[in-house]
Amino acid sequence: MSQQVPLYDQVQGSQIPAKALTNPKKFAESIVAEALKQVPEGIRVHTHIEIGEPRIAITEFAGQNGYDILVIGSRGLGTISGLLLGSVSSYVVRNAKCAVLVAK
Repeated sequence: MSQQVPLYDQVQGSQIPAKALTNPKKFAESIVAEALKQVPEGIRVHTHIEIGEPRIAITEFAGQNGYDILVIGSRGLGTISGLLLGSVSSYVVRNAKCAVLVAK
């Protein structure tokens, strides 16, 4: 199981914690470590951290590593907007070289 955890997608600088700007990889590792605490014992998980624009990093990583399928969350928006995918999931659906399952 590979886990992609995009941290930020087009957020304003003031919304990003200072430690994420000074050492983004270390900050990402701390978030992944917290997420891994929720994985049940006996489940094997592989993590990989990329620094960059999430939609491009996810699509390129999956293509370079021969993934058969990507599972990605949709973005929870309001009523009418909720019918649309978020920018990351929409891009991945259009550009991934493998199947993409979008989970709500």
